[in-house]
This record gives sequence, C-alpha cells and structure tokens, in this order.
Amino acid sequence: YSAELIIDSPTAGKLHSAEGDAELRNIGSDGDKFTFDVSVDYQGQKYDVTFAGTPNGDEMNGDLLMAGAPVATVKCKKATK
Repeated sequence: YSAELIIDSPTAGKLHSAEGDAELRNIGSDGDKFTFDVSVDYQGQKYDVTFAGTPNGDEMNGDLLMAGAPVATVKCKKATK
C-alpha cells in the first residue's frame, strides 16, 4: 500500500492514494511523537487507523494502529519538489 501524506496546516491534512483521499483527524504531537487518525479503504474494506510516528529530519517512521494494536510499520520520506 503506497500513499502520500499531505499536511496542509497543523490541524488539517489528507492521505492520498490510488484508493482516493482520506481526511486526517485528531492531528497532534506529544514530545517527539506525531499522530493522526484516518479512515482508509483497502481492498474494498474501510478501516479506522491511528498513525503514531517520530520525525527525524526529512523522514518519519512509525506504526499504524487498529484498536491500539500495531498492524503495520510505516516509513515516510519528505517528497522533493
């Protein structure tokens, strides 16, 4: 699953993928952690997930969580324009 994370402001953003766009909810940070909630469509099913990650320069690594349990590891890299 490949997606683009687009942060428009500290409180607004979306996840863009071949499945469509999904609005980010509950965007926040706590210390060095960055989090948000999102509902994603994957293979015809809708899933509510939470992302929790740690930025490090132009990269961010974290986990997707469902009901508080990790379901996937995520590696993000800042896009170049």
